[in-house]
Amino acid sequence: MKKVFRGVFCLCLAALVALGTCGCALLPDNAPEFQADTRTLEIGSPHKHYFELLNDTEKAAYNAVLSAVTDFPQSIEVPKMTQEELSRMYSALLYDNPTLFFLNNGTTMRQSKKRTYFYPSYRMNAEDYAAVFRRCTEVAEGIVAKANAQSTAFERERVVHDSLIALCGYSDIEGNNFKNTIYGALVGENAACEGYAKTAKYLLDLLGIPCFVVHGSSTPPGSRTQSHMWNVVQLDGEWYHLDLTWDDPVMENGGSMIRYTYFNVTDAQIKKTHADFDALVECTATADNFFVHEKLLFKSFGDAEKKRAATYASRIISDGSDGFELQFADAESYKSAQQKLFEQEEIYALLKQIAKKTSREFATDRVSYYNTDADNRIEIILEVQGGDDDEHTEN
Repeated sequence: MKKVFRGVFCLCLAALVALGTCGCALLPDNAPEFQADTRTLEIGSPHKHYFELLNDTEKAAYNAVLSAVTDFPQSIEVPKMTQEELSRMYSALLYDNPTLFFLNNGTTMRQSKKRTYFYPSYRMNAEDYAAVFRRCTEVAEGIVAKANAQSTAFERERVVHDSLIALCGYSDIEGNNFKNTIYGALVGENAACEGYAKTAKYLLDLLGIPCFVVHGSSTPPGSRTQSHMWNVVQLDGEWYHLDLTWDDPVMENGGSMIRYTYFNVTDAQIKKTHADFDALVECTATADNFFVHEKLLFKSFGDAEKKRAATYASRIISDGSDGFELQFADAESYKSAQQKLFEQEEIYALLKQIAKKTSREFATDRVSYYNTDADNRIEIILEVQGGDDDEHTEN
């Protein structure tokens, strides 16, 4: 996962923050004094979560930069700040506004007599930004149009989730200068976790669904703890965690899979694998958790439940997923389903039931699977195009 700094506010990546003095005044001495504006501006993201956490000096600086920076000026007058306030302001600006990907992470603030100036660092010029942002909006418009055809916020969020996972692959390689941006995800079709999170926010902003990015750490199964970024989303007045990166796994066989493991989960659920974060909102609701909402959180696994599972699996397989998940309400139902599916080999009948509902061909006499005891989840991996005959379990 992409490394980001921890804490409520700190500069994204290894940003350079410099305080200095300038020997010449950029504005005449008799120019009007800086007018602090601490209102929430209508420009930029419609949901500025981190702006609301700033002090008045930081808010005034944030607004001054946001109001001017899209004109690519050499300097922007801001109120006098400490280095810590500059760092907090700039982090908030970049986290809240994913469209500002033309900015580098390094920032400079200089004093000129009684005035203070912020010096933006640009990774591209205005003409290049206009061209690449136009390409971003073209891709985004297609996703937003599809989402707006849905009748509920849950379904619109699901379109964003599925579309971004289908479009984008995980990439954290050095030299990919846009892996943490909406341009990397939407146009380059490769992004690290920061790129996934910022792009989800950008798309959900366009759909009017409140959302912000969260930075912390995560511990993938069998791996070391890594810095990570994901989202918190609001539906029907309730907040949920959403992690698109972890719902878009890198498959060992090169296949593709859409998960819903981290689609609208609670604080308690996310904390099983994610840590070192402070979302500053409580995520305790379950109504719009994917498995709860879709009636796929199974308390037993009889014929009726298998039928619902087959319908769900056939849909996402038809959409290109090479596998599906089964989520159980408790350890007892989870263990019972494991026994039925794999010890009594009922999995093959389920696969045949799924195969009847989708045009994609896959083996129905062999399968790989992963058991995740921590959240009572079974992940089924299909053999769509070749593969070995061995079953594989992971606890």
